[in-house]
Amino acid sequence: MRNSLDTARLSEDTAQLPDKRSQLRAVTVRDFEALAPHIPAWNRLAWAAPQRLPTLLPAWVDAFLRHRLQPNERWLCCLVYMGDQLVGVLPVIVTPHPFLGQFGPTLRTPADAHTPSGDVLLALDHAGSAFRALLGEVSRQVPHHLGLDLKAVRKSSPVWAALDDGLKGFAMHCGLVSLYSRLQVEGDCSTYFAGLGKMRRNLRIGRQRLESRGAVSVEMRTGSSAGADFLPEFLALEASGWKGRNCTAIANDSSITAFIPRWSGTWPPRASWNGISCGWRADPSLPRSGCGAGPR
Repeated sequence: MRNSLDTARLSEDTAQLPDKRSQLRAVTVRDFEALAPHIPAWNRLAWAAPQRLPTLLPAWVDAFLRHRLQPNERWLCCLVYMGDQLVGVLPVIVTPHPFLGQFGPTLRTPADAHTPSGDVLLALDHAGSAFRALLGEVSRQVPHHLGLDLKAVRKSSPVWAALDDGLKGFAMHCGLVSLYSRLQVEGDCSTYFAGLGKMRRNLRIGRQRLESRGAVSVEMRTGSSAGADFLPEFLALEASGWKGRNCTAIANDSSITAFIPRWSGTWPPRASWNGISCGWRADPSLPRSGCGAGPR
């Protein structure tokens, strides 16, 4: 989105925003201590979101803001309440423009190769008014920004409905459409495998190769058992292969090795680790989590 509307900066970080149906209250925070009181409401809103993305959870965003920003970047988080109900959350990363610097910064939602998101968390029944209030608050806090980049907005995101309502002062530009690495988890297992075509043969061959090395077992850890205790083993295992030889393993990136323990240390109760063991050697996957009950 490109912002063509400059709004006056107010001295307060909390503003009452007029809305035809009810009064909205926008809050902006710039440090983790000030963010803490909003976490319970943020968690409830994220678990109810139709996108079902763990990257919308406050724990993930917290880890990203602590460990994945560049030295010249800063962050702020805008939240919109309708009464006592949180209806919108928009964490924003502020990056100086290459030529204009802080006089014309660019804005983006948290997203990178390890966080394929960038969506906005909105209450379904108040998506339009909440999104407009969030954008107005962002413009109030960073009045000379050149644009807000939402890296990956899912088809199920309430953002699309909010955009249908129109956004005064903004022009929207859509980029490439990507499926990312997507695994369909709805429906039964047999239907999923039946639709894989030739991939089923490759899976059988892969399973046979694993079984030739020892007994194969699959483990899923959920809730309190889904800690990060075997994270060092996972990092060592990943680095032992071609990723380690090419210096592209997670262990080669200090910001990622700091990011994952921070995220898994605040692991939500409904999240899980998946792991495959072959004989004595574990092959754990990265953590996964699903939020909400709607389609992805």
